[in-house]
Amino acid sequence: MIEMIDQTSKALIYSDERILLGKAVINCVTVDDSISLIVDDEVLEQMQTSFILTLTNDAYGLVSYKAEIETFRRESYEHGTYVVVVRPVEFIERIQRRENFKIKVTIPITAYFGSEEYEAEIKDISASGVLIAIKKEAGLGERFDSPFE
Repeated sequence: MIEMIDQTSKALIYSDERILLGKAVINCVTVDDSISLIVDDEVLEQMQTSFILTLTNDAYGLVSYKAEIETFRRESYEHGTYVVVVRPVEFIERIQRRENFKIKVTIPITAYFGSEEYEAEIKDISASGVLIAIKKEAGLGERFDSPFE
């Protein structure tokens, strides 16, 4: 369920009424999609059991979820901050903030390296290019042909 989290991701906490409560730092994401966040006193005091969690980074844009608090540690993580474990329970929206909008597709094609034929697939298309996955180990700078209809 959780997409687009990496080391550059930021987390924002909003009330159900979409009022910004504050920022959070992503501590870790578990395999069951729980997210451990580090929040300060002010954000923790305003958070309700249910809230809106927005994850954002420069590469992917933003994605918002309705989330719920699973647990939190009352002890201070660092001075004035606390660890809160939350679980996204409902997808709300995704907004791409890219220079060139990317469309994810699955289009099978054939790639030709000389006279050899390989299965390939177009994965996404944007104004700046196409991502093609080819079932062949290709060397850096190795060229291929593929007829598009």
